[in-house]
Amino acid sequence: MRGGMYYKGINGSSEAEMKGEIRAEYDRMLMFPPSVEDWVGEEHPARFVRDFVESLDLRELGFAVPTSEVGGSFYAPALLLKVWLYGYMHGIRSTRRLERACREHMGLIWLTGRNAPDHNSLWRFFDTNRKAISQLFKQSVKVAVKCEMVGMAVHAIDGTKIRSNSSWNKMVSAEALERMQEKLDRSVADFMTEIERQEQEGIGEYKLPSAMHGTLRRKEKIQKALRELEESAQCGFVI
Repeated sequence: MRGGMYYKGINGSSEAEMKGEIRAEYDRMLMFPPSVEDWVGEEHPARFVRDFVESLDLRELGFAVPTSEVGGSFYAPALLLKVWLYGYMHGIRSTRRLERACREHMGLIWLTGRNAPDHNSLWRFFDTNRKAISQLFKQSVKVAVKCEMVGMAVHAIDGTKIRSNSSWNKMVSAEALERMQEKLDRSVADFMTEIERQEQEGIGEYKLPSAMHGTLRRKEKIQKALRELEESAQCGFVI
């Protein structure tokens, strides 16, 4: 029930009339496709990442930039760099977690235009451009500070979340910025090391087993498990 009118899904069934209750409409069909630009707000940090990377000459900075004449299609270096830079600023330290985030984090979905690079592509880009990436991580933090986004810079360095209002940013002392510079070098070095360690360990992502594929089958198993838990509770059993 929306505004006094029934909403019907594509299967023709009406939603339960729950005045004032908002539910997810999984079968809702959009009349017009959403604009990519509208997926994140003007205040989203992903916009800084995009504009920062697009302000650079990657070839001049030492990045390996392939040409379309070599091989088939490939992910643009700028796109992969945006993913890595977003990952650094959010503490995502493995190619597989980054791959998953490209499908799940709206900031990355927006940055990549829904291209979702796989972990092998992300690793090859990282492995080929280690030195340039390391330097660019540091430069991005310094640029963030210069743009009075100290909160973003601090979060990228050690994960600390602080107030982001501009008046507080302007009060940060030169001494504090110097200490931040010292932490920055360690932060980037640790990040680069951790990426390689996790790549060597091959830490994967959790996926639903085949027995849990399909909505009906999944719901049956969940409902069965809930019944068993309820029966166990009544019998005094603890799992």
